Amino acid sequence: MTSGVRRFFWGNSLAQALTAAARHYGLSPEELDYRIYAKRHGFVKHPRKVVIEIDPAAPRRAPGSTPASAPAPATKAPAPVAREERSRPERAPRFRRDEASEPAEGWDEPDEESILALAEAAGAVVAFAGLELGVEVRAGEGRVEVELVGPAEGEVVRRGLALLEQMELLIPRAGQGLSGRRVRCRVDCGGLHRRREEELRAFALREAEAVRASGEPRVTAPLSPADRRIVHLTLAEAGDVATESLGSGVEKRVRIAPRPTST
Repeated sequence: MTSGVRRFFWGNSLAQALTAAARHYGLSPEELDYRIYAKRHGFVKHPRKVVIEIDPAAPRRAPGSTPASAPAPATKAPAPVAREERSRPERAPRFRRDEASEPAEGWDEPDEESILALAEAAGAVVAFAGLELGVEVRAGEGRVEVELVGPAEGEVVRRGLALLEQMELLIPRAGQGLSGRRVRCRVDCGGLHRRREEELRAFALREAEAVRASGEPRVTAPLSPADRRIVHLTLAEAGDVATESLGSGVEKRVRIAPRPTST
């Protein structure tokens, strides 16, 4: 493994994990260079599923070589934490450069242990849901990207974004129980989230243009936290409009208004 970027694939078996990785890289399972990760946590009572690591810079195995099929040295799991010690110290709210956008929550940055923990948590959630899917996880910007791949993709697409959003609430909680770190994740399957994000970016840009043309603020329909984040980030670099969230509860509206000019 030579690359600083690391990517993991999860499956009910080694064959399923390899199939998920092979599909991602456009190779056959026999061509992959991979490492099997050792059991690290005790999240579920049924037998541990398989997590493999692929170096995205060199996913193809060199001719004549064999995969690193021996388990990688296990890292020490975090020591149990007493219930009264679990509470986190209160953090001061952090704001994006657009001062009107929402404060970022107290999420931890993903590291290797938390990525593996989220892979295990995602795999357990998929197994409990009875879905025949492999799980690919990789570090993203301030979150872990979870991709569900396999025969049940069509079923997930039919059930829609609501299922993925429920997983995004559950997986970080389960992962925190394994690694002790609270790490955000985005779960995608069949391109559902990707298409939704593209639609939201285009919508935000259209609304900003309407604000520029009329000089009047515009307010969106209630949006989920993930959807609001995309709108805020899409317009964060716009120097002539500002965004802020309005209302209370989980779903809030986003107000897009002309940014006051300094005199």
